Amino acid sequence: MAANDADFVQKHVEKLVLGVCTLALLFSVFHYGVGTPRRIEVGSGEPVPPGDVDAMILEEAERVDRRIRGYTPKTESVPDFAADLLAMQAEPIDGVELVGSMVGTPKAEGIPGVSEQSIELPTLADVKDAMPTPRQPRSWIGEELVTRGEDDPLSEEAVWRAGTLYDFAALREAWAGALRNTIIAPDVVCVGYDLDIQLRNPDGTWAPAADVVPVRSEAMIHNVPPMPVYDPEAANADEVAARIEQLTSALASPKWTVYLLQPTWWPILSEEDSNWHVHFPTELYEEFDDRQRAAAEAAADAAPRQPTGAAMPGMPGGPGLPDRPVPPTRRPTRTQPVMPPEMMPGGMPGGMPGMEPTRPTAPAGDGEAMFDVTTMPTTQEQQALGVWLAWFHTNRIEYNREYRCRMRLKFINPLLANPQEVNPENKADATVPFVATDWSPWSEPVALDQQREFYVTGANEAAGTITVDIFATTLNQRVRRRFSGIAPGTMIGHEADVEVINPVDGQTIRRAVDFSTGAIALQFDFRKRITTAAGIERSDTDMVFLSRNGTLERRSKYLDENSQAYQALKKQAEMTAGGVEPEAPEQPDRDAPRRRRPAGGRPNVPPDWIPPDYR
Repeated sequence: MAANDADFVQKHVEKLVLGVCTLALLFSVFHYGVGTPRRIEVGSGEPVPPGDVDAMILEEAERVDRRIRGYTPKTESVPDFAADLLAMQAEPIDGVELVGSMVGTPKAEGIPGVSEQSIELPTLADVKDAMPTPRQPRSWIGEELVTRGEDDPLSEEAVWRAGTLYDFAALREAWAGALRNTIIAPDVVCVGYDLDIQLRNPDGTWAPAADVVPVRSEAMIHNVPPMPVYDPEAANADEVAARIEQLTSALASPKWTVYLLQPTWWPILSEEDSNWHVHFPTELYEEFDDRQRAAAEAAADAAPRQPTGAAMPGMPGGPGLPDRPVPPTRRPTRTQPVMPPEMMPGGMPGGMPGMEPTRPTAPAGDGEAMFDVTTMPTTQEQQALGVWLAWFHTNRIEYNREYRCRMRLKFINPLLANPQEVNPENKADATVPFVATDWSPWSEPVALDQQREFYVTGANEAAGTITVDIFATTLNQRVRRRFSGIAPGTMIGHEADVEVINPVDGQTIRRAVDFSTGAIALQFDFRKRITTAAGIERSDTDMVFLSRNGTLERRSKYLDENSQAYQALKKQAEMTAGGVEPEAPEQPDRDAPRRRRPAGGRPNVPPDWIPPDYR
C-alpha cells in the first residue's frame, strides 16, 4: 500500500507544483492588479486608487471651465480726481475743521498688505536703551576765597567742582530711530541731573553712595512747576495731556536747559581777581576747544575755496598755504576777570528764559583770533556744538579725605501722554514722566591735603617739652605760628589767631587759622649725638612722633632749623604777615598793580617806606 502511494506522488508531482504556482499567480494578479492597496492624492482631496485618478482630474477641469464661462466682470466708474483737486484749491478749508498738526512719521494705515498690528511700537525700555551714557566726570579740587555779600565775612573754603559734557545731539538721533514707527517727534527736553558722591573709608573701601540734590536759586525754582500726573483712563486725560505738552515746550528752551544743569555759585576771589572759571576742570575746556575747532574746520571745508595760486603769498589760498582759513583757537587765561556764563545782574544764574548774557572778549593776537577768555561756551554755543555742560560744586568736603562722583541726566519721557503710540502690551509707559540715562563711570578719586608743615625749633630739657614752628596758608598767604610746651602724648598744633592782609580792602586783620597737623608727639631725646655736614660732632634734640597717616617718623632740631624748606617758608611768612609787601622778582613788572599796604607798615619801619626793589 505504501508503495502504491509513493508511485502516485511520483507520477503527479509536476501537476501539484504547477497547480500551486497557478494559485499564487492568480492571487498576485488580483491583489496588486485589480485590487491594489496604493492610493494617490489628487489636489487637496482624499487619496484615491490609481484607477480613479483620471476621472477626478477630468471632473475638476470641468468645474473650473464652468466657473470661467460663467464669470461676469464688474465695471466701476473712475472718480474725477482732477475736478476734486480743483474744487479743493478753490475752497481749501470749506467744511474742514482745523486741528493741530504733529511732525513725525505716520503709521502705515490703509496700505494693502500692511496692518497696524504689523508695526512694532516702542516701549519705555526701547527709549531708555537708546540713550547714550554720560562720560566720566572731570574734577577740580582746591581752596577758594568766597564772599557772599557786603555783610558776610570773607571765607576760605575747600571746594570740589566736577562736570561732564553730554552729547544731546546723539541722543536726539538715537530717539529718532527708537520712535521711527510713531508720529512722536524726538524732542530732547532735559529736566536736570542726579548726582552720587562716595567717600573712601580708612580701610580703603568706598562708603555707600550718597544721593546729592543740587542746590538752585530759590528765587527761580518756583518757575519750574512739577509735571502733572497723566492717567489715560481719567476723565481729564486730554486736559492733562495739553498741560504736559505746554510744560514740555516751555522747558525745551536752551536757556532752561542750562539753568537746570548748572547750580548756583558765589563770586570767588583769587589772586587773579577772576571767577569760578579759573577753577574748573581743564579737560572740559579742552573738549569744548576740540569741538569748536572741528566745527570751524567743517565750516571751512564746506565754504567755497579760492583757486590755488589765485591769492598773494601770505594770504589764504596762496602758494605754500592752505586754501581754507585756519579755525580760531581759544586759550583760557587767568589774567582777565569775566562774568560767569548765564550770570545776570543780581547773581541769578541764567536770568529769565529768553535773555542771553553778554560775554567779554579778548582782542585778537598777532594774526590769531581768540575766543572769550576764561569762560565756558554760552547757551547758543553749546547748542550749536550739540552738547550740554552739566556740573556741580560743593564746599562740604573734609581735608585729607578721598572722594569720587558719578552723574546721570534726566529727560522728559517722549512717550508721556502718547498712549496710542506705545506698545499695546506696555500702555503704562505713557504715564512715566521722566527717563534717566545710565550712570556715568565714577570720576577719578580726588582729595585735598591740608598744607600744615612743622619744624622743631626749640627744646626745654628740664620741662621735658619742645617748641615747633607750624606753617599754614590762609587767604592765599603763608602764615607761621610758634607753639611751645609740647610734651609727649600731645597733639602738635591747634587753632590760633594770626595777622593777615584782607584781599578785599588791603587792610591788616587778625584771623583764626587752624594749625592742627594731626601729628602726636611720642618721645624726645634731648642729648642725641649727631655729626653735622661740616664734620663737627654735637648734641641735638630728636623727636619721634605719630604722623596723621599713622606712621612713625622722627625729626631733628638741628636739621629742621637749617633746612632750606624751613628757611624758605619762614621768609614767605615774614613777608606777608602784617601787610608787608612780598619780595619782588628779579625783574619786577613796574606797571603791575601793587597791593595796598596798611598804615603803619611793619614795626620800626616808617609808614611811607618802600623796599629798594620796588623803587
